[in-house]
Amino acid sequence: MLGSLIGAIIGEDIAESDGDNGAVGALIGVATVAVAKKIIPLALLGVGLLVAKHYYDKATAPAAV
Repeated sequence: MLGSLIGAIIGEDIAESDGDNGAVGALIGVATVAVAKKIIPLALLGVGLLVAKHYYDKATAPAAV
């Protein structure tokens, strides 16, 4: 709830500074927060999987001669 409110305020300020309607900016701000709530955990999961794969490949690589 608080994140949506902050996103709406920031979006409204950005839209008004451009001369656009503040309500449209507020909606864009709220939508951005909603999308970020879904994307950030998925991005962190992907990075974690890549790090785990790196260490797995390093542990199972044949020894250099």
